[in-house]
Amino acid sequence: MVSQIAVLVVNYHSSSSVATMLASVLAAEEDLARVVVSLVDNSVDAAEWVSLEEIVADARARGLQVTLTRAPENLGFAAGNNRAYAAVASASPAAVLLLNPDCEVTSGSLGSALADVLEDEGAAHYAPTRQGGRRLSGVSELSLVSGRKRQLPAGQLGAERPWRVRFPDGHCIALSRELWERAGGLDERFFLYCEEADLVLRTQCRLRALSRLEIDHIGGGTTGGGDAKSDVTYFHGSESVVRLVKTHFGWSGWLMGVLSGRGALAGQAFLSGHRSGSLAVIQGSIAGMRPSRKARAA
Repeated sequence: MVSQIAVLVVNYHSSSSVATMLASVLAAEEDLARVVVSLVDNSVDAAEWVSLEEIVADARARGLQVTLTRAPENLGFAAGNNRAYAAVASASPAAVLLLNPDCEVTSGSLGSALADVLEDEGAAHYAPTRQGGRRLSGVSELSLVSGRKRQLPAGQLGAERPWRVRFPDGHCIALSRELWERAGGLDERFFLYCEEADLVLRTQCRLRALSRLEIDHIGGGTTGGGDAKSDVTYFHGSESVVRLVKTHFGWSGWLMGVLSGRGALAGQAFLSGHRSGSLAVIQGSIAGMRPSRKARAA
């Protein structure tokens, strides 16, 4: 039986990006039998669904195995990826790779990522990435002092610090099936942001670079645009970072620091004239303190 890597993709009004991403996978792969793509559409939009059906039909005609699932509502990133995995779980893929629609494979292949994962099944694997002209490691750090996240440049990982949480960026993260299932997938209490940090904290897994796969990432191409996007980012970013720190560190000094950092961010947004963004930070922080109505994992 051929070992497969299941590529999990969550779409939200990004069908044109999905088409480009799938084209890059087809161009990079020599052995399509090793790759199965599971695509979940969170858009709840008839025109978007029709567009995705056409894109998927074209990819299938070119030999790529693709499963397409229509979500009944916008499930968010974590639940969307869990739904994508559930659609292909019966095939028992050896590995899973979460890939954003606004990514393209520019070097290596998903087959090479599968080989890397099978060499170290206890690690969360990240992909070197080019984004906006910058070369990034594919790893981010979250400060437990301020609650701010930063992407680490390629070749500049340096030593880890106890007040920072390091994790693969969610636009491209690869795991063995054993690690994914042991974690129970992503925690659905996180609608958007911090899902990867939570997974690393829950599993205490090590991080390892994919040796041959490289990705181009547009960034921000899957959450909307303009001021609406900023308010969504402010709200869910604040909700998720507060929930993350409260979940894993409790009522500690770290939580107080993160809440203070959110307050400073709300103040900055207000003074810059973005009052709706300031309100979104406050509302998101409050939401992060409250118990979630969703279960921990799928």
